[in-house]
Amino acid sequence: MLTNKMNNEPLNSKGVTLVELLIVIVVMGIIAAFSVISVGAIITNTRESMQKLNMQTIKTYIDEQMVLGDFNDETIYTYKRSGSADETYLSIFLETTWEIENGSGDADNTNILNFTNSVSSKLGVVNWNDAPGLGNDIYCNQSLYITTDSDAAYDVGNPITIDACYAGSIVIWYDGNSADNIIIYFVDSESLQTEKYFIYSK
Repeated sequence: MLTNKMNNEPLNSKGVTLVELLIVIVVMGIIAAFSVISVGAIITNTRESMQKLNMQTIKTYIDEQMVLGDFNDETIYTYKRSGSADETYLSIFLETTWEIENGSGDADNTNILNFTNSVSSKLGVVNWNDAPGLGNDIYCNQSLYITTDSDAAYDVGNPITIDACYAGSIVIWYDGNSADNIIIYFVDSESLQTEKYFIYSK
């Protein structure tokens, strides 16, 4: 019999079986999968927290422009898109001030605020009354939206799940072309409007 020379105990000649090895591999795979899921969730939660803080930055900026800029009730609460009016309208001023053209179209740009969509990491600023209706994924999941889209309507106190095109985005929503209210809110990764919001009322 083989013995351990140090303490004269018999050596265990039994090795690891294939079944035991497979069990170890499966367990390690499960642990690795949960680790990847956890890291992904942490990254998403961090990005969402940043976007919620970014809402405050946007509100502060708008507050400053309402004091410093040459705006009135008409130019603040009348929704306009690029090409349909000029920068005397708040919606166009915000779009053209925040975005840096990087190609063609609103969706192919970055923004000077360096805000990123928490789902897609896109940096685009989109000023459009119905981005999902364009039927082009390039316009979806951008960082910032300025819109009158009825699908993005915000009912204060009753946040809902909206079009997945807005997931991870900050939305500046006008309740009409001649709005009574402008509401700023964030859409999480599950397309749910957040309860935290800012509102401007005429």
